[in-house]
Amino acid sequence: MFTTTSSGFKDTPVSKALVMFLTIVPVLVSLSQVQYLFDLKVNPHLTQWGQWWRVFTWQLMYTSQSTCLFGALLVYNFRVLERLMGSRKYLSHILIIYVFTSIAVPSFLQILSFSWSFLPGFNSDPKAPSWFLLAPGPTAVVFALLVWYYHIIPIVYKFKVSPSHGSQWKKTEFSDKLFVYILVFNVAFQGPGLSSIIASLVSSLIGWIFGILLYTEAIPGRGWRIPLYNPGGTRAVSSGSFGIDAHRSDSPSENMDENDIPAQPLASQLFQPFRA
Repeated sequence: MFTTTSSGFKDTPVSKALVMFLTIVPVLVSLSQVQYLFDLKVNPHLTQWGQWWRVFTWQLMYTSQSTCLFGALLVYNFRVLERLMGSRKYLSHILIIYVFTSIAVPSFLQILSFSWSFLPGFNSDPKAPSWFLLAPGPTAVVFALLVWYYHIIPIVYKFKVSPSHGSQWKKTEFSDKLFVYILVFNVAFQGPGLSSIIASLVSSLIGWIFGILLYTEAIPGRGWRIPLYNPGGTRAVSSGSFGIDAHRSDSPSENMDENDIPAQPLASQLFQPFRA
């Protein structure tokens, strides 16, 4: 969509499954009117009611229509990571990030909520409900994958935005990744109220930090792979152009042909006739 890769879900079964899940399941949940089952407040959901299953369900999907669309577009664009890593490695990283952030985000928010309880104007009763409400959605996972996208995926083209005549602002240069960053910005500020927006920002920050730690191998887990998993389409191979893992088809009949050549960016297609 925003990168010069072949369109569709060729050799990306994990990305295809995630996009379908993020678009279909929220509709079913909305029709069933059970969105409340995916919200999370440490108190009372965990400490008083003992609903510990919410720890691993609040990141399953977005329930807001706009955020659901943005999340699906981001996962679709991140499919290039699956092509470079291979399906097994890509899914393994997602599971590691999912488990860690599902525990780390509500734990940090509860510590923050407890600290704020001592400030004037806040309820200091330990049995009072948590101030932060975690809105459903894998925001932390998206930001962790954004770290890999930022470091691994090269910039394809750049463009400049010129200010209006007489403006004091200078020309600003952007890359093709700008469109992904705009979607990420919208996902980070999700929530019906201030408490949800702050919780979403904290979730984004923790996901970004964990993504950096995993990418730099500052914490263990980068070498872990899902056992007995056969993606049935792609595997990782060495790629000298990127310095990372790329994929190739396990089937000789799926070698690239002229129809598999990635499409050029729209700007390149428009200006191609005017080039010497």
